[in-house]
Amino acid sequence: MSTPVEPLLRSLVDEMTPPQGLTYAALRIVSVVARDPATATCTIAVSGDTDPDRYLPAKIGNPAYYPRVGDQGLALQNRSDYILVGALNAKVGHVRLQGATDVTIEPFPALTVISWQTQVDDTDALWSSGTDVTLPWPGVWDLYAGVEVDGGSAVHRRILDLLVGATRIDRDEQPHPGGGAGATQSLHVGAQRTFAAGAVITVELTQTGGGNETINERSEDTPTFNATWLGPG
Repeated sequence: MSTPVEPLLRSLVDEMTPPQGLTYAALRIVSVVARDPATATCTIAVSGDTDPDRYLPAKIGNPAYYPRVGDQGLALQNRSDYILVGALNAKVGHVRLQGATDVTIEPFPALTVISWQTQVDDTDALWSSGTDVTLPWPGVWDLYAGVEVDGGSAVHRRILDLLVGATRIDRDEQPHPGGGAGATQSLHVGAQRTFAAGAVITVELTQTGGGNETINERSEDTPTFNATWLGPG
């Protein structure tokens, strides 16, 4: 997903105040030191200045760029106005998590909300602990979760749900595979859709009958969760 650069830069320059001192809109390399999603603004340091008293406000001018604290940003400057248009070291918002070891699954109506315990990768603090993953900015996100469950021999169904808040957005429901001790079953859910900033994602697992069974923990394969930001909605 890309934004044409020249029309974007022209529109941003037109938006800025008439030049006083500078006779053109200069492109500056800046450091992003804070951001305010509510007002679509950032606080920046110019030319490596580390004195907070000289930090400056900046607008976010490119809908395809979501600044992160620590970015080496590119900003148009005209007089005292700064508009961020991109970054030299921008990363795509992404998190990859692993779950707890050998979690017990109880029959419905009990629900096992998977608690994530290992942060394999997290570019923007989407997860800190527990069951919730919070999407910090709006746009299109690609989500995936997968588990492997012990087989056993009872006749019932396993159900894996992907939720945003209390709303289910995907489900994998499969018959129990049987096979006795040592048999396993994999379930997977995913979605690619537009979310609002602050959306909370959880993953739930249950089964329709039988005794308690176990989510297997094996390396990075199960249970696992991935979320990747694809761009503005």
